[in-house]
Amino acid sequence: MSELPPARGFSAGNFGLKLLRGVRVVVRTISIRRVTVFRLTLTRSFSKMDLSHLVTIGLWPAKRAPLSGADLDYFAQHGVDKTIADLIEQLAKQKPADPYKFIAEAASKLAKSGGGAQETAPKAEAKPKAEPKAEVKAEPKAKAEAKAPKVDSRAESRAAAAPSAGNGENDARIGEVGTAIRELKEKLKKDGVSSKDINDNADVKNLVAELQALKAGGGSGAPAAAAPKAAPKDTAAPKEKAKKAPKTTEVVAAKQPAKGGGMDVKKADDVPEWYAQVIMKSELIEQYPVKGCFILRPWAYKIWESIQGWLDCEIKKMGVDNCYFPMFIPKCYMDKESEHLADFAPELAMVTKIGDRDIDEPVAIRPTSETAMYAAFSNWVQSHRDLPVKCNQWCSVVRWEVKQTTPFLRTREFLWQEGHTAYADKAGAEKEVLQILELYARVYEDLLAVPVVRGTKTKAETFPGADYTMTVENFIPATGRAIQGATSHHLGQNFSKMFDITFQDPADPTGKKMEFAFQNSWGMTQRTIGVMIMVHGDDRGLVLPPRIAGIQVVIVPVGIKASSTDEEKAELATVCMEHYMALSQAGLRVKLDDDTTNSPGWRFNHWEMKGVPLRIELGPMDLKKGEFVMAKRNVVDPKAGKSTGKLATLVAEVKQTLEDIHSEMYQKALDERAPRLVSVDEWKDFSPQLNQGRLVLVPFCGEPDCEEVIKNMTKEEAQGDEEVEGGLRMGAKSLCVPHEEKYNLKCPTKCINPACKCTTVKKRVLFGRSY
Repeated sequence: MSELPPARGFSAGNFGLKLLRGVRVVVRTISIRRVTVFRLTLTRSFSKMDLSHLVTIGLWPAKRAPLSGADLDYFAQHGVDKTIADLIEQLAKQKPADPYKFIAEAASKLAKSGGGAQETAPKAEAKPKAEPKAEVKAEPKAKAEAKAPKVDSRAESRAAAAPSAGNGENDARIGEVGTAIRELKEKLKKDGVSSKDINDNADVKNLVAELQALKAGGGSGAPAAAAPKAAPKDTAAPKEKAKKAPKTTEVVAAKQPAKGGGMDVKKADDVPEWYAQVIMKSELIEQYPVKGCFILRPWAYKIWESIQGWLDCEIKKMGVDNCYFPMFIPKCYMDKESEHLADFAPELAMVTKIGDRDIDEPVAIRPTSETAMYAAFSNWVQSHRDLPVKCNQWCSVVRWEVKQTTPFLRTREFLWQEGHTAYADKAGAEKEVLQILELYARVYEDLLAVPVVRGTKTKAETFPGADYTMTVENFIPATGRAIQGATSHHLGQNFSKMFDITFQDPADPTGKKMEFAFQNSWGMTQRTIGVMIMVHGDDRGLVLPPRIAGIQVVIVPVGIKASSTDEEKAELATVCMEHYMALSQAGLRVKLDDDTTNSPGWRFNHWEMKGVPLRIELGPMDLKKGEFVMAKRNVVDPKAGKSTGKLATLVAEVKQTLEDIHSEMYQKALDERAPRLVSVDEWKDFSPQLNQGRLVLVPFCGEPDCEEVIKNMTKEEAQGDEEVEGGLRMGAKSLCVPHEEKYNLKCPTKCINPACKCTTVKKRVLFGRSY
């Protein structure tokens, strides 16, 4: 037990005065699991005490076991009488709106009673020391329970921190369980589990239930009065407290349900935390027990379906057919492609057992499907007439990331599409590489309103086994980092030689000459969604481009008051439904939110958090004027985003507004990127520009060794908080050699690396820090 100096001057007669002078009560409202928690900061008279002992009153998260009977005896021996402990406990439980007034009234009552301790009955004096504590607690607890809302998630924190009134053995068990709860919650929090999911965790619930059972008297002999919810609902309490305390708790609980609630952090202040809140509060993601894996909720999958639907239609126009190959790849296939799989080896997930038995040949869980598909291609292709082969599959792949995972951007299992084609001629294959690259660029620019840089990867960044790789690169202004959007690879004849994909040369009159096919592979992942969130999201939550939003327009009836007549309500409901049907028939994805259990303001915030592009407000006054109000989600200032339209032309105006929103979002992203993409000719300017969160276009020779030098040098010269896992500084990497000539203006011939001797550089290369 830690040292507790005597606390002087706390006799029953003057405790009220000392509390008023010696206790500074600071009420802080903190959002924890969507309920309000009050903390009292004690100074002066208690300043020398070990505050960890005061976990018994539930004011601090307990970092040690709750106080035992021996601890309470120790308090009593050093002048901290039970009256003060009771008063502080009542403060913690009742949470009065005015703590100072509460203390003053308690002191006044005590003075009138002659300064005696506040006992509930004289009988308590004859009971063991632990029992009077429980009886004194019974009345405040009854008051607190009577005033508390029926659903109160504070029960877990109170159970972990509240004192025990049982015997020593039971106290010890209570302490063990309380400690286990805290440690488990801390572990889950470190694993990235949200507060809501921590509270819903089965192990946490079981421990809390056990702790509550112990406190209710299970095997401890504790009085029934100390059990939760034992007090009658009509227990007397001051009216002002009965009104205010539950209201605070209920409001906080109601304002932050699973599908609502605002952002707690600004994007500019903490991007990772902001991102984590957006994807959870907008109902895109749910945590999953396997680290690095996440549940895509319907709101997220609708976005993926929009992307999938558009791209699938476009590649089918090119003659690509969908298919599906098994997710398990045999070891013999992987051995053929050992060079290609070398980069995937650290992330390769293997199946080696069935139950307790080792399988004869381990199989890999698909990290990509070249090996699985090309063995089949070898059987399908015999003649040039069998070419081209054009296959695509929509599936998930597994890459067991050892780095920190981020939903959508870097996960162990992710959704993607992968296209694989084989051609008889190189020209046909290379033409397709560019066609696919342009489709990927259009996904970002035409669907997601995100500008990209089209380019070709350097040797160091080329896909293993490919002749060359083309890419679309995105930029995240909030972090100053780039992220690869999608890639299209020309594999040449490398894989066809590995898997013997051959055909008879039609130009050979003997018909004996065999040629190897020219191949491509190309893919795009669910990362598209993460990029969109990072680029467009704001301090109010998600912002969705209209063309991929699961709901493009939400109609919210407003203006209904207690004085509104039934006829007014009926007319508003009818008109809202008519316009809902008209917009739906026009091909728009519409939601009519006429749920009157929530106020219009709450519904506004809810749909803003989910990023719905356009909100329509209709009220009785609007109907009289023949008008409606539109609110655009993409405008930072909500008031500036509002405009008025005519009901007679609602469908046409809504359609045009949605197009305007897409254009505005794209232009805003373009404007944010423009000053952050700069040309640099000399090394002295490279790192300073990089450290300001910019991408740099530099003359570069293209050699992998030279690129490694640049990466290491920029890592050493890095400034600020740009770090990767393990605390290592993040260096710059090449992103691409841009295709558009506007990125190659006035390119010097000397490589940017000071140590490089190359003086024949012809192209600028885009470098930057990257996800």
